[in-house]
Amino acid sequence: MVNDDKHIASIVKILEQRPIALLSKALQEGEVPRAAGVYTFFDENDALLYVGVSGKHAPETGLVDRLATHASGRRLSNPFGIYVCDRFVVPRLTHEERELLAQDQIKLDDLTSAYLKDNCWFRFVVTGQDSSGYANALRVEKKIRHGECLWGWPLLNAVGSSLPDEEPASNGG
Repeated sequence: MVNDDKHIASIVKILEQRPIALLSKALQEGEVPRAAGVYTFFDENDALLYVGVSGKHAPETGLVDRLATHASGRRLSNPFGIYVCDRFVVPRLTHEERELLAQDQIKLDDLTSAYLKDNCWFRFVVTGQDSSGYANALRVEKKIRHGECLWGWPLLNAVGSSLPDEEPASNGG
């Protein structure tokens, strides 16, 4: 178990040292692999927003698939999309945008996608190509959700944080 803890801590350290990238650009340029791994999202001030995992069925699906789902802005089966929409998109809606939403002329998913493409930065680390990689990803995610990383607790899906007036969000994966 001690070696496992050290291995997981080393993965967290690698993630902390990875360069930050704009989500839409990295997806367009094919920089994200189809593998099991952990990803973190940040705002423009490098504040940690969210941590997630991918690759339960790697190599058939992986990081690139999960991150593309997030980038789509779809909120159905996408807790990150819901969190971003609720926390960042809806509060910034203009009166005109609220009217267009009410008339079904624009969609919240589209606005969320646009927000993510312009404002969401991320880091990722590959943890493997199989079930053991996914298991490691889950352990890394747990550490980060508990604030055991350089950035502290994620704003949108922390567990057990002591942030004032904040309820930890649940993580859908």
